[in-house]
Amino acid sequence: MSKSNSHTNLVCRRNFSKIERFCALLTLILALTLPVSNFASAHSFPEYQVKALFVVNFGFYTRWPEKDKNHEGLEFCVIGYYPFSNYFSKENIDKFPIKTSIHVRKLKLTDSTDGCQMLFISQNEEANVPSIIKQVADKPILTIGESNNFIESGGIILLTIDNEVVTFEINLEAQRKAGIVLSSRFLSLAKKVYGQNNSSKDSGKLF
Repeated sequence: MSKSNSHTNLVCRRNFSKIERFCALLTLILALTLPVSNFASAHSFPEYQVKALFVVNFGFYTRWPEKDKNHEGLEFCVIGYYPFSNYFSKENIDKFPIKTSIHVRKLKLTDSTDGCQMLFISQNEEANVPSIIKQVADKPILTIGESNNFIESGGIILLTIDNEVVTFEINLEAQRKAGIVLSSRFLSLAKKVYGQNNSSKDSGKLF
């Protein structure tokens, strides 16, 4: 796979205190209550504005292996349609409750995913989801998708709309295979958690 030459670099802060993590959790809880719509209105928020808020918070509650950490920010990669362009602008990132750094890389199917910490696979790539996941399943990458076949294909987090509210489902088996850890606080907010066994030790930790 070749390296992508399309990226956006946002420089902010990446070290979080316990208070900041608590604020991030409250932000995620709030996001779970926001009504969304494909059209702006006085009573709802644009769907991908809310999903952008989710994506940023996912990064707060994911632990990557030490050798794969990016201490300067989150390496966020996208395959397919990129719906977050307006919401991941520096102007909007600066409005988030917790300041972070996001380096956005837009990838083609043939591009390398090396260095990606989060990989968003858009709805229009549904037919390619199984093959994409197969290529990255054993890498420390938090995969995020929207297609109906995402969880069964081995994706980690599925973003869904339920009664006009954004929710998410988690595939713990895929998380374990990737070698990353999701916080149990984060898991408790999921609509569904797949692959949860009787032992909670490997299903997520507080951090």
